[in-house]
Amino acid sequence: MKKDMYSWNPIEELKKSYEQWQKLYSQGGCDPNWSDGQNMNLVRNHIIFRKREIEKCCEPEEYPAEYFFEIPPEVPSDYMAKAEEIRRDAKLLLNHHLQDEDYHYLRSRAYELTEKQKDSSGINYILASVLGLKTAIENDDLVSMRRVVNSARSYNLITECAKRVRELALPENVQMTLFSYLEQEDGGSLEEEDGQMIQSM
Repeated sequence: MKKDMYSWNPIEELKKSYEQWQKLYSQGGCDPNWSDGQNMNLVRNHIIFRKREIEKCCEPEEYPAEYFFEIPPEVPSDYMAKAEEIRRDAKLLLNHHLQDEDYHYLRSRAYELTEKQKDSSGINYILASVLGLKTAIENDDLVSMRRVVNSARSYNLITECAKRVRELALPENVQMTLFSYLEQEDGGSLEEEDGQMIQSM
């Protein structure tokens, strides 16, 4: 190999790329915004590039075994490893949220808080995340489902948010919350709505 030609080793990088492609294919990744298929095709391009770089810097007798491996095929951009597992975990998480007392508490308090209190407590983010998970399941958006599930595994955000909200003082002159008003107007409750959501899954 021609020394000092690169600040990185194309042979080692080629080996890593093949390992990365195989891992994405079988186990999936954790990219919050891109599918496994999109990342696999990106890694495929890296493999092609690194083989060309090896040709520039190495003699044929120095080529590693990986150089002779077939270039991985292109895959559909929406490919996701363990798709059924992602769907199952997302539905289980949504059902857990919809039966969580802290989640229902946050919904009941959401319209009582000032905008400053909403920002400081993070309540809007929590409620939007649960709604986003529901929407992702309905649309079979596997990338979004995986992102929310992975986040939930790392942080108990709903419990932490509920604790912060319980420490907030209600704004003065709150007579009847918008939450209560909407509940009366709809002739039903948020608990009934969540129950219907659970049964439909």
